Amino acid sequence: MAPSEPNATHALIFSLNSEGRLTSLYGTAAAATGWQLGQSIQSLGADHQGLLTAVEAAMKGEVGSAALTLADKVYALSLIPQPSGYPNGHGVIALSHESEQSQLDQMTSRFISMITHRFRNPLTVINTTTFLLERYDSKLESAKKKEYFDKIRTQVSHLDSLIDQVMIVHGKSDHVFAPEPLDLSELAQAALSQAQGMSTPAHQLHLTISGDLHYPGDPKLLTDMLLHLLVNAIKFSPAGGDINLHLRRDPEALCIEVADQGLGIPQADLPRIGQPFFRASNATYMQGSGLGLRIATLYAEQHGGSLDFTSVEGQGSLFTVRLPASQS
Repeated sequence: MAPSEPNATHALIFSLNSEGRLTSLYGTAAAATGWQLGQSIQSLGADHQGLLTAVEAAMKGEVGSAALTLADKVYALSLIPQPSGYPNGHGVIALSHESEQSQLDQMTSRFISMITHRFRNPLTVINTTTFLLERYDSKLESAKKKEYFDKIRTQVSHLDSLIDQVMIVHGKSDHVFAPEPLDLSELAQAALSQAQGMSTPAHQLHLTISGDLHYPGDPKLLTDMLLHLLVNAIKFSPAGGDINLHLRRDPEALCIEVADQGLGIPQADLPRIGQPFFRASNATYMQGSGLGLRIATLYAEQHGGSLDFTSVEGQGSLFTVRLPASQS
């Protein structure tokens, strides 16, 4: 192998499928390792016995760990088993230089915590409800049975949504990008209506539209992007307040702004907002996967746009999507 400068990246990340073959190499992982997509991890040889042991552990559902030496530098490795429901994969391997290991440990910890809590809670509800149906089937009225079955369906849908979110972040979505002529004002009104159902009486949602908002975009991705931003604003405004959705056309871009008067983001957390599984330090008690903003960013980028934000702790946040006007 002829590795490049490993210090040029915060982490080297790659993934394996169920056959132990490389399915993705993120960042500078390909150059740093010299490996190729489709290569079997077993073909790397005895020099990487520690890596092979970590892979074997992950294939059994455990978190594997090892040290890997590249260009006389030691990288700490963690291989995280993917939860059931992922196609063609059993783990995501992250390699990091010592100076970045704490960041990798934190990301790994956040991932495992999210999987543990966000998946376990629905499974507990499903398990408990199924037990009640089995135990008291003959004694339950039809209305009560329907209530229990509806509860199970809701939790299954919730689990399915969580799996979809993680897959989207890792580029495994089944959705095919399909832009078509749209009126974004109609999408905004529909998204605001859905978000209203998730708000409380203390929240006041407002929509402001300026200019012609016809745009060739993917309706599913743009609607989901708007929902992620609106639900995020609602969630992080526990005391309520105004939430403003403003769409306007500038000379160079079509702008979508979502502003709230909520918790805001601590200054120390600002550089890491949007990283997968990251939660701001003043909102760790709130439920969530830490993936919504990352997904919204990915959807904006798929349209050739961007997502930026400004925030002051205790005063609220403003998220701004800019879509290139040249597409319209």
